[in-house]
Amino acid sequence: MTIAYIDCFSGISGDMFVGALLDLGLPFNELKKAIESLPFDGYSIDYKTEMKNGLKGTRFIVSLDSRQDHHDSHHHHEHHDHHEHHSGHVHDSPHEHDVHTVEQTPHEHRGLPDIEKIINAGALNDKVKQRSLSMFRSIAEVEGAIHNHPPE
Repeated sequence: MTIAYIDCFSGISGDMFVGALLDLGLPFNELKKAIESLPFDGYSIDYKTEMKNGLKGTRFIVSLDSRQDHHDSHHHHEHHDHHEHHSGHVHDSPHEHDVHTVEQTPHEHRGLPDIEKIINAGALNDKVKQRSLSMFRSIAEVEGAIHNHPPE
């Protein structure tokens, strides 16, 4: 078994993490098979290699089916505005900045019981299921403590 230590001192998004795993050799077809075993529909996944600012990397892409009706989504907890991008800052030397936009599309929020059902319904091996459940329970506990709610 190979173990990688990833120092995410300022965080990492899910698509960035999966892109890094693909770069490290995770076979896309195995990943796709595992994801497709979960009870979801209305999406597709893909990846592509990109070169940006002299760095080569893999972009993991999740596309939602535009025919899905997102307006009937139920929110399971308060939706805080975590999607803002704060780019205002001052520099002594002039230089250009890329324009950053954050697309806000309606999306579902699932609670821990929903996530546990999804993981348990998938055709994943037991070790993967147990690690996934443990990770999501830890996240729910931290979010619950932050928002003064039980870990749901």
